[in-house]
Amino acid sequence: EKCLFIDTIDKNEPEAHEKIEQSLVVSKSFADSIHATINHLKLKIAENNKTNKITNIDYKAILFTPTVKFTKFIYSVLNKEFASQSFPIYEFHGQVSQSRRTNLVKRFKNDSNGLLICTDVAARGMDFPNVKEVLQIGVPTELANYIHRIGRTARSGKDGKSIMFLCEKELPFIDQLKRTKNIDIINKTQ
Repeated sequence: EKCLFIDTIDKNEPEAHEKIEQSLVVSKSFADSIHATINHLKLKIAENNKTNKITNIDYKAILFTPTVKFTKFIYSVLNKEFASQSFPIYEFHGQVSQSRRTNLVKRFKNDSNGLLICTDVAARGMDFPNVKEVLQIGVPTELANYIHRIGRTARSGKDGKSIMFLCEKELPFIDQLKRTKNIDIINKTQ
């Protein structure tokens, strides 16, 4: 038997969802990208606290990281940073047991706020309602994973944002994304 693959997307169309506002933050070093990500989260939570004047923070995001080790590291940093806030932070990767992963997915889906810090294990096939932003530190292992990652926001007709934090040495990824996937990230900050 012969299998056929039908691509329903025009090769000239960008593969990213049009309801996702994509941004890029460029830093000198990877350490600066980490610092910029933490500052972004602090700002979002502070903004949220000012506008809502309630104890429950109305900000739900996913932070994608390049490796399991880095996921564990940034989880420990952010967990300490936001320990006093009513802002749940979850660590999700391939070394988390399946039963714990199932529990984390259920909790994050039901939470109105929080941060899921994960590897690409959560990039495909997961639907988390009301994710306002997808954050990324560093480049994904595969080009297509960029599209899968940002697809965790702007679901069910809603808008969403994607912010990628890269250091200067990682910028060839952006050129490759434009050349191969026709995705041009216009909003850039240095």
